[in-house]
Amino acid sequence: MDGLENIQAKRSKRKKSFSQGFYVALASHREGRYQEAESLYRSLISSGIDKTQCYINLGQMFLAQESQQQAADAFREAISDPNAPVEAWYNYGSALLSAGQVCEAEEAFLRSLEVRPLAMTYLQLGKVYQKLQRYHEAISYFDKAVKRDPC
Repeated sequence: MDGLENIQAKRSKRKKSFSQGFYVALASHREGRYQEAESLYRSLISSGIDKTQCYINLGQMFLAQESQQQAADAFREAISDPNAPVEAWYNYGSALLSAGQVCEAEEAFLRSLEVRPLAMTYLQLGKVYQKLQRYHEAISYFDKAVKRDPC
């Protein structure tokens, strides 16, 4: 086996090990074994393979426990990836909104729209502007949500 093949084999083995660990963490998370899941996610994060998804799952786990600030912190780590998916931005905004950080939530939702416009993001922005008593903007975003997904 030459040097390149050896490197590729090691990388493949690490990814397989990561995948197995990720599914164990996810199962613990879904079964409500949050301490175990958190420990597993943090261990996977330190491996560096797919930190973004681990931080997203960690944030979702904290939301399930109604720990909005911890969730926001985890989502903040996820969005530090320049290729973070829309769900990271949306969930970051939701955690901030739940924690009462309305202006910060507005910024996260607007960034979420830049990544990919979704009806639920327009709806959340409507809620943000309603809380900020910017009713004209709130109505505008509620309308956009309905136009995007009338159901």
